[in-house]
Amino acid sequence: MRNIFYFLFSIFYFLIVPSLLSSIETKGYTVKTKIISDERMDVTFELKDYEITKVTRESRDFSRIKLKGAGLTEVTGKPELPTVTILFGMPSAGDFETVVKNINTVSKTIPFVYPVQSVSVGPTKGSKFEMDKYYGKSLFYPDAFYFSKEVGFFRDHRIGSILFYPFRYNPKKKTLKIIKKATFSIYFHKKENEKGTIRIPRRNSPGELLFSKLVINYEKSKFWLKRHPLPGPLKPRQSDNLYKIATDKEGLYQITYTDIVNAGIDPTTIIPDELHISHRGFEIPIYVKGEEDSVFNREDYIDFFAERIKGEETYFNPYTDENIYWLSFGDSLGKRMVEEDGTPSDSVNCIVSTSFWDTLHFEVDSLFVRFPLTTADSSDVWFWDRLDGPDTLIVNIFIPSPDTLINFDLSIMLHGYTTDIIGHKVNVYWNDIYYGQYTWSGQRPYNIKIENIPGELLKEGENTITFIVPQPPIDTLSNGKIIYHVDGIYTNWLEISYNHLLDAVDNNITFKTPTEIVDTTYEFRINNYDFADVEIYKRNVSKIINFKKEIYQEGGKTKYRFIFQDRDITGLMNFTVLPIWEKLKPLRIEKIELRDLHSTANRAEYLIITHNSLKSSAENYALWKETHGFNCMVATTDEIYNVFNDGIENPEAIRTFIKYAYDYYAEPPLYCLLFGDGTYDYKGLRGHSGNLVPVHLSWIRSPLWGPTADDEYFVRVSGDDHLPDIFIGRFPIRTDEEFDRIFEKTKIYADYQNLDEWKKDLVFVGDSAWYIDSLENVHVTYYSFPEMEKIIRDYLPPAFDASRCYHLRKNREDFLKEMDEGALFVNFLSHGGGDILCGGDFLISNDIYRMTNLDRMTFWTAFSCVNGFFAEPHPDSISIGETVFLAPNGGGIGYYGPGSLTYGGSNFNLSCKIFDGIFNERLLYLGQFLAYGEIEYFAASGNKNQLSTYNLLGDPGIKLALPDTTRIDLSLSPPSLSPGDTLTVQGFIHGSPSGEAVITFFSIKDTAVTPYKKINASVSSGNFTASTTIPDTLLPGKGIVKVYFRGENKDGVGYEYYNIEQPNISSVKIIPKNPTREDSVYVTARIFDPDSIIQAGVKWKPKGDSNWNEITMIPDTMDTFITASPIPPQSPDTTVEFKIYATDSLGNIDTSRIYSYHITALAELSFVNKNIYLDGDTIVEINVDVQNLGETAADSFRV
Repeated sequence: MRNIFYFLFSIFYFLIVPSLLSSIETKGYTVKTKIISDERMDVTFELKDYEITKVTRESRDFSRIKLKGAGLTEVTGKPELPTVTILFGMPSAGDFETVVKNINTVSKTIPFVYPVQSVSVGPTKGSKFEMDKYYGKSLFYPDAFYFSKEVGFFRDHRIGSILFYPFRYNPKKKTLKIIKKATFSIYFHKKENEKGTIRIPRRNSPGELLFSKLVINYEKSKFWLKRHPLPGPLKPRQSDNLYKIATDKEGLYQITYTDIVNAGIDPTTIIPDELHISHRGFEIPIYVKGEEDSVFNREDYIDFFAERIKGEETYFNPYTDENIYWLSFGDSLGKRMVEEDGTPSDSVNCIVSTSFWDTLHFEVDSLFVRFPLTTADSSDVWFWDRLDGPDTLIVNIFIPSPDTLINFDLSIMLHGYTTDIIGHKVNVYWNDIYYGQYTWSGQRPYNIKIENIPGELLKEGENTITFIVPQPPIDTLSNGKIIYHVDGIYTNWLEISYNHLLDAVDNNITFKTPTEIVDTTYEFRINNYDFADVEIYKRNVSKIINFKKEIYQEGGKTKYRFIFQDRDITGLMNFTVLPIWEKLKPLRIEKIELRDLHSTANRAEYLIITHNSLKSSAENYALWKETHGFNCMVATTDEIYNVFNDGIENPEAIRTFIKYAYDYYAEPPLYCLLFGDGTYDYKGLRGHSGNLVPVHLSWIRSPLWGPTADDEYFVRVSGDDHLPDIFIGRFPIRTDEEFDRIFEKTKIYADYQNLDEWKKDLVFVGDSAWYIDSLENVHVTYYSFPEMEKIIRDYLPPAFDASRCYHLRKNREDFLKEMDEGALFVNFLSHGGGDILCGGDFLISNDIYRMTNLDRMTFWTAFSCVNGFFAEPHPDSISIGETVFLAPNGGGIGYYGPGSLTYGGSNFNLSCKIFDGIFNERLLYLGQFLAYGEIEYFAASGNKNQLSTYNLLGDPGIKLALPDTTRIDLSLSPPSLSPGDTLTVQGFIHGSPSGEAVITFFSIKDTAVTPYKKINASVSSGNFTASTTIPDTLLPGKGIVKVYFRGENKDGVGYEYYNIEQPNISSVKIIPKNPTREDSVYVTARIFDPDSIIQAGVKWKPKGDSNWNEITMIPDTMDTFITASPIPPQSPDTTVEFKIYATDSLGNIDTSRIYSYHITALAELSFVNKNIYLDGDTIVEINVDVQNLGETAADSFRV
């Protein structure tokens, strides 16, 4: 018997082989990717269209290169050149390398490329025109045509980049080197991840969608995820009896029976020897009076020492003056300060101490100062006083009980402010005795140290130190110009180190033991007390009992001296001697239920952080957000401080909490709303409250600013980089009433959808400004109109309307009218200040209150200076950004603006990336498209300052009211016509809804798009039609029809072009649709003109060639034309570009845009390995792994 086997051959293709090339077609270049393997990806850049224009500046012609979709270099004085940033996903651990496979370049000779100008767009005098000395060298800039680097992590995804320079310029030779095409291979070298859990993101989540829009290899890289750390051991369960004690001074505190009762504690529940007080997680020893009977009686009390809260780098803590201690009881025996016998004995050989070495610190924080330069001290932003020469400052300081027989030391910390070439000079006097002139230069700290000053110069009580800054010099130059020099400095603090006698001041003294202790008994004699009833404590060690009291007379008054001996001491141990009624009292004692913010079961997709005073409002907002599909969690700053910083106020605790939630929560934060105002004045030093949800101050290191509120700092929690990982915004509110107003605005915007044409309107505001050196020297500092036009041209879809409010062409009232009529978006690219935009004669904060656009609110982006500054403590000093957000009758739904001075070029580049995210990538949540723009911008520029200064005032989870819920198809008949003819519009709304279509007819002249007719048409089952007569006044050229549809809870926009007295080219197609290397290609198009077509043709070339080939087109059917002969077959991996032209009988010409098609490479099949697997009994399957490295799809092959 013969066995017959049937073979079924199975091929398993790796998912790593897409391999049709993907392409970005909305820019002046293409970027194509090919996945070769897990370890390799090829990236091909190809230049499509660019433009070189001429500009004149400083009586000289310059070249400017425009490449649609590209960024621009930002190095001041160097050539301004387009840059292309290619982002890709990377394995979460390991390295990568980039190798150039091939490159195709051409060169051109052009005038100097325009240099980058570092022009501030704030209300400051701009700098003069800057050209780097590079312009005299024969070197190409940049020195390489690409750089590759890791950008950082966005959430769990690691991002790398190639920063590509398609253009490089040599100024000596005036040569522009142009890269037409370049291919890179990126090799990934993976490493094992650290232990942890991988969290698979939801494919349709806004965060994952953002990542998919950022990188060119999303399908491959979406599972290269960073591991989250494993949860640590559970924290021990808190005591049921936990009380928070607030202190604000250093010293001995007492908690009495009455204090216990007032804190809500039943004293009968207390077992005294189970009382505990802890600080920053460590228990401290306390003294409990009367604990021996195990009952806390009315006469019992608790004594403990509290420390002054210090800063990590400063004497004062920058965030709070309150130190926090924790009282608990009922679980174990507590630490105690014991009673220690201090009886003096004449028989003991001892060292008698009558003084100690003491250091007194004098500092007053009264002036908040921004030092922008890198030489400045970034650890301290509060200063005592300012001197501007000529100036004198006298400081009175109190020195208690000095030993005038011992020399003393003086330390003074000053800080230079002005940067004049003359530097700084200050004369210092101690008690009117001159001690020298001290000099330094620049914006830097300066520490004056004067040692071994004779002790007789110390006075008991008041002493003075005098600073004199002399008159700065005045120079007269040879040309007669007078230069007035300046010298400005700040005083920060003083320290006096001296020998302090053991004499009490106001019946109180705290003293230290010597630094070096001899192993013997010490006797301490403390004088100058008015009362005999005192207590002596050795800090955190013991209470001294049985000390000796002596009475003596001084100045006719009875005084007391206290003497005790101690052998058990160490260096720098503190003793405190004070009357029992001078013990300090806690500011408050309150019961605390620690919230379980460590639970990994918490869900916080939308995390709201607020202040206790706004908690109820925040919870109401969370309930409303949950009705819109968000999982919300509300946490107060106090709850966060209690769990993550031992109750002590510090904005760093907020970031620690957010990072913990991101790493461990079952649903980590994707959105974060800081629900409350914050200021740089954390402690209310200027007398104002308002620091409800504190800011983090990041240092903007530029010549123009310094510490700046940086909300995104809190959400940079994945990886050590500058990318935001969570969409964040802030409600800068201080009261529930302010919240009620913005809540009403937000609900109107999100719930009541005012479907009308305002949703397709965008307002663009630009300006120019100058300063004058003399009648002959007028310097333009910033001129934003051309850049705004580039944004409109490159990023705004034709269906939307751009309104240009260019100051000085339009004024304040024009803009306010635009706002009241409603607009989807307003974009400022202009000068500005805290409460002004485009100069005070265009828009100020008070103007916002005049707006009445409550049901047509705008989202604002303001690329200017300081106008998003919300961190000012004074309630009446609010920026224009805050005003826009808080205005009760309109203004805006959100505001994105800077808190510092910024630069025009950087602002333009960031603005472009944000518009790209909205209109090209369709990212519509406020936080989502802002994060997209920032990540794209940062990857290209590396400019951390720009990301640190821009903040969103608003809800990051609000969706921009873009009319995009349906799609409109339009057909115009005829597509080309003459004045007096009738143009008919036929439209179809996808989904076949009913409603109303608003049809607007425009003429186009250069960049001016002017409406001349509007028709409202009824829509039935998705269909509508409308007609209008072309006015006799229209000149030959193009026009556009725009349609806005509104139906039940949906709207959309559409557009179509038509021609006036010139041919109209539309419906362009190629035959075959997907040509291969063997195919000849015909081009067809509908070409219509009422005056008949006398000539039509196609010009074509392989992409990268400079010469166009031409083929005549002939009529085919009706208005359809076809090429008389085909475009011949092309090699695989060739892109063919073509454009169509047509001429009518009157000589009018129309040329289409450039179209392209690609000849795909054939399938390239190969075995992944040489293993063949047989499977089956009577029917045997042969299994083999095959990969396709080509572009043509293949699902089988012959065996």
